[in-house]
Amino acid sequence: MKTYSAEFKASMIEKLLPPHNADVVELARETGIPKDTLYSWGTVHESVMIWRDICGAGRPTASKKSVAPNSTKSTPARCSALVPV
Repeated sequence: MKTYSAEFKASMIEKLLPPHNADVVELARETGIPKDTLYSWGTVHESVMIWRDICGAGRPTASKKSVAPNSTKSTPARCSALVPV
């Protein structure tokens, strides 16, 4: 099974997203990458983006010193069990 670098996968995902909106089947033909592999990369990308939206990963956060001990602005409990791919 062939492996691809993270940078290469990101470049393929970028082609599938707006503003490019490449067709998966056409991109598969052009690159020789199976369409199922491209769909899989897109699904993983979408899942990570949803995880970031829910859990706030990758966003600037206040330092722990500036957050009140009983603050409700903590990471949702369900996010502590999630690990991004």
